[in-house]
Amino acid sequence: MTHELQIIARPQAGGLERILRTLRVRGFDVQRLQADFDAARGRFQLGVWVAGDRALDVLERQLTRLVEVETVLAVHRGGRNEAAGTSSS
Repeated sequence: MTHELQIIARPQAGGLERILRTLRVRGFDVQRLQADFDAARGRFQLGVWVAGDRALDVLERQLTRLVEVETVLAVHRGGRNEAAGTSSS
């Protein structure tokens, strides 16, 4: 299944790598990644589209345990082909 996650994270050395490693170790493949830095808040806003058959709630819990992650929101819990062709423009 394909899912869209919105993640707010503090900028820390190695933070993005830890987030991506957690996605991989939990059995999800990153299909798309969008990262923007909000200078006013001093935070990264990440849009991550992942594919995997494992439980999404476990992934959300694991991501929130990372010290740099403030929030994780599952925006779209989709089927196998529902996220195909999505665009962020």
